[in-house]
Amino acid sequence: MDTVHDMQTSDLILRTGDINDFHLCVPLIEKNYGQSLVASPLFQDQELFDLYAENIIAVIAQNPRGILGGLSIVQVQDWDGTTVSELCRTFIDDDSNAAVIQSMMEAAAATFSQNSFWCLFDCFGSLPWQEAAESCGFRPAGWCPNTFLLHERTSAVAYHWMHPQARGNRRPAPELIPGIEPLARLVLASFEIPFDASLREDALSYPSHASLGWEELDYVSVAKYLQKIPAVPAEIFVLLQDTVTPFKMHAERFRFFGTREAGEIVGIIGCNHDTQQQIATLTHLYGSFPAAKGWLCRRLIEEIAGWPAAAIQVTLSAFSSRIQKTFDDLGFIPAVYLPAFSTEGEHRLDAVKMIKLLAPHTDNNHPVTPAAGNLRSLVDERFRAYELGLSVVRLLKSLHAFRGLGDGEILHILESSTQKLYRKGERIFEEGETQLEMYVVIRGEVHISIAAAGDRVLDRLQTGSIFGELAFLNGKPRTATAAAAADSLLLVIRRD
Repeated sequence: MDTVHDMQTSDLILRTGDINDFHLCVPLIEKNYGQSLVASPLFQDQELFDLYAENIIAVIAQNPRGILGGLSIVQVQDWDGTTVSELCRTFIDDDSNAAVIQSMMEAAAATFSQNSFWCLFDCFGSLPWQEAAESCGFRPAGWCPNTFLLHERTSAVAYHWMHPQARGNRRPAPELIPGIEPLARLVLASFEIPFDASLREDALSYPSHASLGWEELDYVSVAKYLQKIPAVPAEIFVLLQDTVTPFKMHAERFRFFGTREAGEIVGIIGCNHDTQQQIATLTHLYGSFPAAKGWLCRRLIEEIAGWPAAAIQVTLSAFSSRIQKTFDDLGFIPAVYLPAFSTEGEHRLDAVKMIKLLAPHTDNNHPVTPAAGNLRSLVDERFRAYELGLSVVRLLKSLHAFRGLGDGEILHILESSTQKLYRKGERIFEEGETQLEMYVVIRGEVHISIAAAGDRVLDRLQTGSIFGELAFLNGKPRTATAAAAADSLLLVIRRD
């Protein structure tokens, strides 16, 4: 990057930083992020530190008394040769010093306007940081819960900056599953882009009920497989801040898994696992047939559930409703929408980032701008609803009737079902009635009896039991009577 032109307001000077500045800024960074950097892997590995220094461009704000703040920018070439950026670390002596924050963001924006097609910025900071970002052309693009601020989980506003040329090359008419529509509408409106997506209510996820092998692959095997398969539009995109920079590639471990048929690899899926941030990011997916893709996605989610990870994230093409539906069925929630994000020939494609939480939902509830607040309300509501349903999801997944369904698929069933409390002694249904519901005991106890046995209790059903499924399936009259033996909470699933 060209040197940031010196800017002076009163006694404030903005300039491009260097490696010596980074050492001077360590106390400020630690003050803002709450953890000793000297003890981090960055300072223990000289090669890692050198890579970091080479790829980080710092904007430093200072006055005669010393450094007041700074921010870091990573810039790399995108696939079409354009430059893309990440504003990846911001720090300041006084978080309420809006003038210094504004000046630093303006210096960064001047760099983006000359060099970058887009820039991402996960804002953990206070209201002045958000206001400064929005005044410099950043627009809120989503809300990310369970993001890590070094040692603790928090939440962040995801901001997106887009060059006018990227906007001009944006491919229109994404194909979205309905669950992504509200988020896409809000974000596109903030960029003053008309909502032009078609909604695919008929989208089917990739099948995942296959009998396939599972193994971890080395880079050589992955490269050989990728050379053999035909070029196809990407369904999963590689996010800049997660994988592309040399620093990240050295600092984090990339893992690839695959499946074989007749000894030949027929599908691969990749991820990186940031153990410090406790985030797993899916980075690649290729399959020689649809079932390989679906099975690999489901199998990797199961694998990651056993890792030290609080969340899994994946960035998907907004033009591939099938992969969107696949991760929706697996319990991923749309959190960020990115217009004109990735390249396909002369066009730039919209993308959607989806997140699956593996730990309790965390939000720091810090103040946000009105624009960011609208997105937070929308996305946070989806995550909270998901978390409330997790206990029932876990119960249903343990039952034979629901085995093989993903978290998202079960949640869809729950959304169209109801929970009903029956008091002790209350009849749920009578023998001979024609009803089209089946029931799952969430809490309590239900007794089953028939008249031919003198209303003697034939079965005692407790938490996790399913009953009423025969009439649910065939529509015929009930063959028994069900009554609550104690105050009982039941999930009522209607045939329709």
